[in-house]
Amino acid sequence: MAKSKQKFICQNCEAVFYKWAGRCESCGEWNSLVEQTLPEVGRSAVARSINNGKPLQVNSLNSIPFEEGMKRLKTGIGDLDIILGGGILPGGVTLLAGQPGIGKSTLLLQTVSNIAHNYDVLYISGEESAGQVRLRAARLGADKSSNLNFAASTSADDIAATIRTGKYQLVVVDSVQTLHLNEITSSPGSVSQITNSSNAIINAAKETGTSVIFVGHVTKEGSIAGPKILEHLVDVVLQFEGDRYGGFKIVRAVKNRYGSTNEAAIFEMGEKGLRIVVGVRIFSRESGHELKAGVLKQIQIFVAQSRKISVGDKIAGRHGNKGVIAQILPVEDMPFMEDGTPIDVILNPLGVPSRMNIGQLFETHLGMAAKALGYKVATPPFNGVSDKVISDELEKAGFARDGKVQLIDGRTGEKFEERTTVGIMHMIKLHHMVSDKIHARSTGPYTMVTQQPLGGKAQNGGQRFGEMEVWALEAYGAATTLQEMLTIKSDDVYGRAKAYESIIKDEPIVGPKLPESFNVLVKELQGLGLRVDLMEDTDGDGAVDSIKDADHVISGTSDDAEPSEDVISSEELRGDEIEIEGDLEDGGISLEELGDDENRQLTDEESEYNEEEA
Repeated sequence: MAKSKQKFICQNCEAVFYKWAGRCESCGEWNSLVEQTLPEVGRSAVARSINNGKPLQVNSLNSIPFEEGMKRLKTGIGDLDIILGGGILPGGVTLLAGQPGIGKSTLLLQTVSNIAHNYDVLYISGEESAGQVRLRAARLGADKSSNLNFAASTSADDIAATIRTGKYQLVVVDSVQTLHLNEITSSPGSVSQITNSSNAIINAAKETGTSVIFVGHVTKEGSIAGPKILEHLVDVVLQFEGDRYGGFKIVRAVKNRYGSTNEAAIFEMGEKGLRIVVGVRIFSRESGHELKAGVLKQIQIFVAQSRKISVGDKIAGRHGNKGVIAQILPVEDMPFMEDGTPIDVILNPLGVPSRMNIGQLFETHLGMAAKALGYKVATPPFNGVSDKVISDELEKAGFARDGKVQLIDGRTGEKFEERTTVGIMHMIKLHHMVSDKIHARSTGPYTMVTQQPLGGKAQNGGQRFGEMEVWALEAYGAATTLQEMLTIKSDDVYGRAKAYESIIKDEPIVGPKLPESFNVLVKELQGLGLRVDLMEDTDGDGAVDSIKDADHVISGTSDDAEPSEDVISSEELRGDEIEIEGDLEDGGISLEELGDDENRQLTDEESEYNEEEA
């Protein structure tokens, strides 16, 4: 029988010493040597091990099958998926390390709850009982799925055997410091136990393609507790940092074989678990921002609060289109496709078609084709994919070119008479955007009524009126208020702003100015080489009292400026007479063109000029 001998192994670098010391001579770490009893292996045993080796099975690299764009397990937390490189890779091993009580188990419980909607998940805890985990899952709302399973164990042998059954797509081990192998006599948490236990579980995960997440602790210096070799064995190392007593937590990637290590996610711990921070704004006096007295820099952090939707909620798409939830049905009552895929959202087919709606129909078709073919699409607003390309992609994905599929009624099991447009699009409801949107819509030229200031009168706040409010005013005969709101053209930006300022200051409302659409018309005519003069009839007798250059009227430099001599007139260009008559108060203009271009004969001077040019 082989002899046993006492040795001291460094938990940081795994250096072996035969005497205890306060500081490791190899890595310089203090108080890292742990006493362990290891069997002394004789030379004969080493020789037998070498002689019993077998040749490896070698394959050509290009003959090994692989799946390009392997489907990853989505965590349901967008920023966490980005850190992981797009999600959890099947067969990949992830190590999540952080201080005690910072929220590692909470984050993982929320994650596995989202993944359990589509996959079988096993949560193994060596620190908590089943009742404790169940209580925390109920508080987080993570106990709804029947695919989420739990087991309490610290045996690496049993965990590896469970993984080899191939029943679960994801296994979470909380934590790696509690694992032990029966063959090793040292206590759990030692270097040999952590190394060999994690190695046994990793080998089982690689054989079956099961994803594994280890939970690891950190030392008081902030480094991951245990041997450094553990970080080399796993594929992804995530560091969970922050104040354990409050504030915000940061998850960043220290190592990632399948993604970037320059990404980070910010969370806030709340009553219902961790909430993702979706936006950070920094205001400083150096950048020209107006701050309160005594404040040099201000940081605003926006947190996304997820909750279940209910009837009456408004949801928005990528273009800002809003829809109201009218009814919520069980999954089994929703229509489903012929392959059994249920429909998540049914949009109202009786809505008013518009350019935005038509574009979204194309996007839903493209999204369905992209999901089936396994790629993502970025569509610029004014340079989107053509309908022919979308039809080709649908056909390549195995769908009809028109994007319509046969749906089956989930309540009766009968097919609908007509095929239905089905696709994939982005729908979201964000609570943190409400206050910003209310303030943006209740300030400036958007509003003309200030009786109920939402953003405060000092900020030019007011109540924005819509179609229903206008009908209500008409019913009560508020003609004066309607005149103030409706006679100012929507594209008369300057006029609306001045009218709004007059209402606030209780001053007479000035008449409407020239709308921007007229300015655009003038510029288009000038682009054709035509000079535009505005003829004004001030006394209403039908005679032209004054002629103004349109450029001066638009720029507002001089109302009585004479026409510029260096401007080429229409007679010089075309031999025509173009007259623009306009009543500035009524806003109406008429364009009359005199002469016939097609039948007009060239003058002698023009003919000679053309011959010289030829």
